[in-house]
Amino acid sequence: HEQGDFLYLQLLDRNQNILSDNLYWYPDAEGKYSGLNQMKPANVSVSTKALATDKIEVTVSNPKGNPVAFFNRVSLIDAQTGKRILPAFYDDNYVSVLPGKDKKIIIEYVPQANITPRIEVRGWNVKAQVKDVR
Repeated sequence: HEQGDFLYLQLLDRNQNILSDNLYWYPDAEGKYSGLNQMKPANVSVSTKALATDKIEVTVSNPKGNPVAFFNRVSLIDAQTGKRILPAFYDDNYVSVLPGKDKKIIIEYVPQANITPRIEVRGWNVKAQVKDVR
């Protein structure tokens, strides 16, 4: 393809549940990734859910009609300073979300006194968003 192509693969169980998935970006005919620089913005929505005092679920949703929301990094940050809260363990990250789909990421961390956690999501063609944990 002139600007490169995405290839999306899924591994399904016998009931068609997704066990694993991956998205690949193939270069253009010259071996370059020129299409990445021309991607239109993807306006994703981000929701959060506290599953426990030390566990947060983040959902990144990309509405139908949007381009692929490419290479989104989810970060657990301090609401007051904006700095990352460490250590934090993510079951997935740097995720790409196809149009009409969503991705759930679970974060486990050690709660710290006087630090209110927030979630930040930013991607290649996604503006940074900061969300309170609900």
